[in-house]
Amino acid sequence: MEIEKDNFNRILRRLIELAKEREQIISQSEIDEAWSSIERATDIKLDLQRRKKRMRFYYISAAAAAMVAVAILLFNSITFATDEAGALMEYVATGRGNYNQLTTPLGSKNHITFSDGSQIWMNSGTKIIYPAKFSDKSRNIYIEGEAYLDIAHNEAAPFIVHTKNATVRVLGTAFNVSAYAKENSTEVVLVRGKVDLSNGKDSHVVLSPGELSSVVADEVKQPVAVDVEQYICWIDDMLIFHDDTLKKVFSRLNAHYGVEFVLGPGVDERKVTGKLNLKDDIDEVMRTISFTSSISYRKSNGKIWVNVTD
Repeated sequence: MEIEKDNFNRILRRLIELAKEREQIISQSEIDEAWSSIERATDIKLDLQRRKKRMRFYYISAAAAAMVAVAILLFNSITFATDEAGALMEYVATGRGNYNQLTTPLGSKNHITFSDGSQIWMNSGTKIIYPAKFSDKSRNIYIEGEAYLDIAHNEAAPFIVHTKNATVRVLGTAFNVSAYAKENSTEVVLVRGKVDLSNGKDSHVVLSPGELSSVVADEVKQPVAVDVEQYICWIDDMLIFHDDTLKKVFSRLNAHYGVEFVLGPGVDERKVTGKLNLKDDIDEVMRTISFTSSISYRKSNGKIWVNVTD
């Protein structure tokens, strides 16, 4: 359960007040009471012994700054819902911790089955970080790129997917998530079940099967109905487009083939509809696109240059 914003602000103000009111060391009992307040506000049991080791404030200015930093860090961890999530994000940032990392090279795909029976199909250029062993309370992983997930149901241990700017919380479901490093968004399409998509802060939406939502920067978009097949067909080495821009098409091809496309004037927003077979080589794919959308292309210096022909 996330902390209500008003409760968090009230607790944060009290922490700062404690630091400003005293010229001496803040007592451990006061620190414990602050953590207990957060426990009562969230119904989450915190590891107080672990927190105590992190909190020793000796000077008022440093204390105020440290109080703010630690409180915000704690708030982020609780928003992720578990200590395991905080440890995962620390690994993402620092590389420290007992985690596994699996990366799929450009032009390849991968498949992994976890010990709980959950399965993940990884698209080209995708990285997944996951613990060596899931805890009994939650199952947290980090994804950069695109993946299709079929999650084993376990109500006692929710499955939580973290990306650079979003959190997806599920119990048992199947969905597609796209969060490539070059893009400023996380996109989720639900196949079955139910998921909660949030920006990791103060906004979230619940998706029903056949819906798409995204987090762009910090904004959570409202769900919209979509053709699910269009978003998961990459598993079968296909791309399906329905009145999509060539900018989107070439972005997907860049992720799959690892080729950089240089788009000339007017190419970006030109719309296309059709299917592409990703088992074909890039020349065959480009010939198909050229035939259906009136563009020309040439290869030079390891890039593909694309221009409008009409």
